[in-house]
Amino acid sequence: MIAKNRRLYAAVAAQAAKIVYERHVRIASQEALVALGVYGLLWGDFMLYMSRRRVEQRRERYFGFFAKPALVAEVLDCWVSSENSPSGQRTVNEWATKYVGKAVSREANSVTSQGVLRTANVRKTLIRKFTKEFDFANLCADIAHSCPTMTHVLKSFSTTTRQENHASDTSMAKKFMRLGASLLSLLGERSQQNNYVKSVFSLYLYASGAQRQIIAVLSRLGLCSSYTALVGSRPLEDMPKIQLSEDNAPPKLPSCGRGVGLINRLAINQRTRVRNIARTYELGHVYDNYNINYKTAEQTLGRRDTQENGTCATVFPLFNARREDMRTSDLLTSLDQAPCLSRDDILLSLRENEVLDEYLQHSILRIIVMHGGTSFQRFRDTIMKSVPSTPEKIPLHKTEVFPLPAMNIDESSTTGNADVLDAIFREVGHHLDSPLTWDAVKIVFGDQLSVSRQRGVTSDRTGHDNPQRTHANVVQGPGFFHYLMAAAGGTLETHFGNPHLGARDPGSLSNHNNILGRKPIVTSSMPPYRVTRDLIFVSLYARILHCLELVTECNSLEEYAQSVTLERLKEDAKKVLQRFANPQIVAELRQERKRSESELSRSNTANNATAKPEESTSSSSSQLAGDMVFENAVLFNRDALHLFAFTTVVREGDSGMILIMLKLYALAYRAMRRPRYSLESMTQLHNLLYIWPKPLRDIIMQNWVINPTGKPNTFVPVDLMQEHFIFWIKVIYGAQGSNASPEWLEKISPCIGILRELATQLNEALGSKQGNKHQTPELENDIRELIKSLRMHSVYSIERGRTIEGDKAQVPNVQAVGLNQIAEPLQNYNDEFERTRRRRRMTPLIGDPLIPRSYSPVVLELDGDNSDSETGSESSSSDDRSTASGSIDCDQQSEVVLEYDPSDLEDDLGEPQAAEEDLNFVFSLDTEDDVDLDM
Repeated sequence: MIAKNRRLYAAVAAQAAKIVYERHVRIASQEALVALGVYGLLWGDFMLYMSRRRVEQRRERYFGFFAKPALVAEVLDCWVSSENSPSGQRTVNEWATKYVGKAVSREANSVTSQGVLRTANVRKTLIRKFTKEFDFANLCADIAHSCPTMTHVLKSFSTTTRQENHASDTSMAKKFMRLGASLLSLLGERSQQNNYVKSVFSLYLYASGAQRQIIAVLSRLGLCSSYTALVGSRPLEDMPKIQLSEDNAPPKLPSCGRGVGLINRLAINQRTRVRNIARTYELGHVYDNYNINYKTAEQTLGRRDTQENGTCATVFPLFNARREDMRTSDLLTSLDQAPCLSRDDILLSLRENEVLDEYLQHSILRIIVMHGGTSFQRFRDTIMKSVPSTPEKIPLHKTEVFPLPAMNIDESSTTGNADVLDAIFREVGHHLDSPLTWDAVKIVFGDQLSVSRQRGVTSDRTGHDNPQRTHANVVQGPGFFHYLMAAAGGTLETHFGNPHLGARDPGSLSNHNNILGRKPIVTSSMPPYRVTRDLIFVSLYARILHCLELVTECNSLEEYAQSVTLERLKEDAKKVLQRFANPQIVAELRQERKRSESELSRSNTANNATAKPEESTSSSSSQLAGDMVFENAVLFNRDALHLFAFTTVVREGDSGMILIMLKLYALAYRAMRRPRYSLESMTQLHNLLYIWPKPLRDIIMQNWVINPTGKPNTFVPVDLMQEHFIFWIKVIYGAQGSNASPEWLEKISPCIGILRELATQLNEALGSKQGNKHQTPELENDIRELIKSLRMHSVYSIERGRTIEGDKAQVPNVQAVGLNQIAEPLQNYNDEFERTRRRRRMTPLIGDPLIPRSYSPVVLELDGDNSDSETGSESSSSDDRSTASGSIDCDQQSEVVLEYDPSDLEDDLGEPQAAEEDLNFVFSLDTEDDVDLDM
């Protein structure tokens, strides 16, 4: 009660004090006005006097008025309120508007003078500024901080009281970003030099495939730069050129001037950057041809549909490469001393077979946990962390790639490949006649045809031209993407079967393709690579899971997965590999069938000679041994697991496992009727084992797959990266109209990586979340249907006497057939190697010989051999193959321990002559998935 009375007394006292205050103010104001009138002054004269910058009035002005912000705000509110006269309100509003205009003008001048939105100020860091450093959200925040008045005006204009009180944080963040975009657009209208954001968005539109008209419309609205500012207004022939500087002189960025265009500036900046990198790092090179069709809607004289054929190239700094480890003199010395390649060098040693079996077993585990159902997911992390690896696995790192200008050179000939190499070396700043260029080995990757033609250049010029013009300092690295395409095509043809048999050949890929309801496949016209690979892999997944059911004898994998332990799962995976991917079992079954056929033939002959006709007919109905369906299915498991492992080890960057797969496919390619890739594999093995010095070999094995992202399991073949760039050049950046020319393609190609990176960055920052584009498709239904078919036809159960009709009934054991056919090609390769080595020692018409005659062969010490100490079977050493005169005996062959029975070779031979000719197989790369880096 007492407290209540106190509050009441306080309120009464405050009210009384307010009445007294207002009375005093009224009396004082009237007296002040009377005093001003005595001197003929107005109230405004007094306010002006007190508001002027006078030192003697500063204290009174501040403490008497501005020290109380609420008082100041109340006075100004009264001036603009309805209590004031309309003319008075109008006067104050006009003044406030002009004041705010001056304030925001000062803020805009400040931002413009700072140059944060000028592309001209970022000339030397143009690429980094347009890609890695562009952050739209941070840029909006910086501009809002520099322009607080304008930001407040825009916010007040675009935000209601309800939105300000009830809107979510996400909604207000989006509104803030839109306000920032408005600020950036208005700043661009204030000065053409504030064109940074507009330039970025115009590049984004171009990178996303927007047509010129779309860019023109958005440019008219001030949302991006004009198309002319993007591509330039000068003719292509008047664009600035980059001149080749002298050795050890850093390249200079040419003066561009007006009318060059943003894309041309980016291209010039990128090309100059590549030359600077080439002065610091040793580079890897890769190139491939491109074919672009230009369509003409209305054909007239001189205007028709055309196809431009040229070459695109890319370079990248070599990882862990030193110049002293890449000397040409060391390479030539090692080449002159190298022994020939033997069969033992191609075959796997006992240790390599153990490593391969361990990896294949882990591949089966990986398939089970990835496609066996949700119950196996609990093992996924453990299994993925326990991937077997070799000491040669490439350390995790990020590789920067730099596309070069497209070259209007047709590389479909040996001469064309020589011109391409010269053009690439000139582009990165190498003088072809310079000793510095000749002294360092140049590593070039590509497809099989390109690298074979590169060797042809060296072979043709050796002994006839200056050594520096023979490209003898160029070594050819493998393009594993094309290796994988050849392996997938060979696997498909080997196991495709007869499509007319359907379910009568239940384990064939043609039957599985029909079960899945996919587009029919004709092996004479190959489908895209991704289609082929996916069919092989989904069939493999279903087979592995079905074989796991047979091994475990369980009713369902779901029940098995709920109770199984990791150790038991590993044991069962090993049993799957031993029972259902073992070619030795196939050899035994085929031997049984061969013996039964011989016995039946002898029995029929004897019966026909002694028995009556009706008796001989009944006696010939005895059942044969063997099981063709099971045999073919087991061989498919082995071949498909090899392809799966090859694909996986490339993605993991395990060079030791890649070398093992290279040996396997050196034999398999020949049986798959891919003799050129078999020869290329033998050539790479010879280089790795004997020709390349160990430091150079290590550099190549650490760079024959690259990692553009720096993340685990994202290594890609070098030639796949080049195909990826070519795809975007052809599909996304194909010019129309007058720009459809090799000259424009030369300008745009160095910017491909920048444009793709920028488009990805803006899509992630500002675009809608559309999910993961590389999400693995749901294969559960496909796998279930295939398992149902495998069970129905008992594909992986041995049924004696089961046969398949037709000439493709028996699938060959590609490893055994390849081994049987390798002797003659290996001898031919060694003979050609000896002829080329002798020519290198010859004195050419111009210059000195590549290899001085004083060189004598010295045995190379390798880190490992293919000896099998446990079985007593050793490969021939280099000392055994070398003689005092320097000649190499290439005919020595060693006994080897095989993982299959050689007795099945005769059954698997087929037509030996057919294997010597490459089939004209071409995988079409039609879609982005076919050149996807995440494969």
